[in-house]
Amino acid sequence: MGKIISVATQKGGAGKSALTMLLASALAVTYDLRVLVVEADSQKTISDRRTEQDQPWLDELQTANPEADFPYPIVYQPMAKVFDYLDSVEGQYDVAFVDMAGRADNTTMIEVLSGCDIILVPLLSDLGERQSTISFLHVLAGIKQRYAERNLPFEFYGVANKRTRAKEEEELDKMIEEYQIPRLNAFLSERAIFKRASTLYSHLEPSFLRWRGGEKTAANELRALCDELIARTGLTAESAA
Repeated sequence: MGKIISVATQKGGAGKSALTMLLASALAVTYDLRVLVVEADSQKTISDRRTEQDQPWLDELQTANPEADFPYPIVYQPMAKVFDYLDSVEGQYDVAFVDMAGRADNTTMIEVLSGCDIILVPLLSDLGERQSTISFLHVLAGIKQRYAERNLPFEFYGVANKRTRAKEEEELDKMIEEYQIPRLNAFLSERAIFKRASTLYSHLEPSFLRWRGGEKTAANELRALCDELIARTGLTAESAA
């Protein structure tokens, strides 16, 4: 297996499934990486998006090109079975995204997160959500410290995937700095286009971006996020445009 990236949080509505789809589709379509998405969330948000939105689009494409297909598979696995499945497809993918569910006090969730190469934690700026996010990041910091004592790698980063210019964002920035929480420099703004994630098309495709009502600025933000993720994980992007 290539790199294993988990998008995780203990708060619902953080946009983790949308972030997973945006990154997975961009890396598969635009960067030509072999991508796998594993849903460990019983709500199966990503699978539902594919069935309800993307499958009709693919059916239309296949009328002109019968060989057209989705750029990556989506499979559901209970959290306890995630790594058994990943072991069974060893060497078939450059990157596997694990869309997590559950709370930080879930032992199985901690075990899965501990086995990932990198964890992305959506940052939420609302006061109540901010405290929960910081608490979750501290759990990950504890895992990293234990791994460091054994000279084992473990990386996690906060990622602003609903960035605004509100006062709450400034307060979140201060907390991140105060607690010395690692975060990605790249971010996604609070844009309607990012809520329209697809498992078939990349938001870095100009034609799809225009069709969905997005702007070049949105594509620039997503590209910067992909590029930073690639750099931090050591993924290759030979076909990056």
